[in-house]
Amino acid sequence: MVQLKANGNNLGEPVELNATNNWKYTWTNLVKLENNTEIQYTVTEAQVPGYKTPVISKKSGNEWAYTITNSITEVTVSKRDITKGDEELPGATLQVLEGTTVVKEWVSGNKPYVVEGLKTGVVYTLHEEIAPDGYTITTNTVFSIDEEGNVTSHGSTSTDENGNTILVVNDQKTNVTISKVEIAGSKELPGARLQVLRAATEKDALNPDTKYLDAEKKIVIADEWTSGTTAYQIKGLKTGVEYTLRETIAPDGYTIAADTKFTIDEYGNVTANGTEVEDGHILIEDGP
Repeated sequence: MVQLKANGNNLGEPVELNATNNWKYTWTNLVKLENNTEIQYTVTEAQVPGYKTPVISKKSGNEWAYTITNSITEVTVSKRDITKGDEELPGATLQVLEGTTVVKEWVSGNKPYVVEGLKTGVVYTLHEEIAPDGYTITTNTVFSIDEEGNVTSHGSTSTDENGNTILVVNDQKTNVTISKVEIAGSKELPGARLQVLRAATEKDALNPDTKYLDAEKKIVIADEWTSGTTAYQIKGLKTGVEYTLRETIAPDGYTIAADTKFTIDEYGNVTANGTEVEDGHILIEDGP
C-alpha cells in the first residue's frame, strides 16, 4: 500500500498498486501552496511481507514522480562436511521453520541454496530433517532477517563475495570405535581379523567398489581390518541400519567372539546388542 504525504502528513487513503493499474497511480488536483509556502509531497510504502524495505526515489528534481523498488529477501544456505571447508555436501533434507510450520524444504546439492521471500522481523529455525548417508543430523540454527535484508544468526556463518551472510550447516560423519580386548582386560589385542557387515541394497549393485560377503550378493562387507595395538575407528557408516561386527580369525591362543549387532541413530549414538555404548565405543572380548 502506497501512501501520499503532504509535508509529512498522510493525505487521503493508501493506494494499492497491482497488475490491474499497471503498478502505477497518479494523484491529481493537488494543492501547490500552503500559507504561501510550497507543499512538499512524498510517498511511502508499507513493508511488503517477504521483501526488504522499499527504495523510493524521485524520478527528477523538477517533477513529483517517484519510483518504488521492492527487492525480495534472500537467505543463502550452504550444507557442508565440517572437515572439507566450503565444499558443498549433497543429499541433506533441510527445512526452514516458522514456529513449527515448515515454510521451505529442499535437498542440498552441489551449490548453496537460496531461500527467497522470507519475512523480515521473524525468527526462523533452519532444521536438518534427514542427513546424507554416513552423516549425523546437526543441531538447529536460529536466524532472522532485518528490514534491510541483513541476516543475523547464532550459528555458523560465512560471507559471499558481496559481503552477504551465508548460513552454514556443518555435518559430521558417523563415528564408531572398536576395541579388540581380552576378557576382563582393557589392553588392545592385536591379530584378530574383524568385519562389519550389513544387508545389501539396490544402490550397492550400482557401485563397482561394493564388496560382498556371499556369492548371492546379499551381504555387504562395509569394512574389514586386522586389530592392532590401538582402537579402530570407522567413519561414515549409515544411520538406521543394522550392522554385524564379526570376528573371523582370533589371535593365536584365543577363541572367536560371538557376533555383535549394532546400529547408529541419526544423532550418532551407537547401540550394541540392545544397549547404548558410551562415546560409540564397542568392545569385542576374546577368551583363551
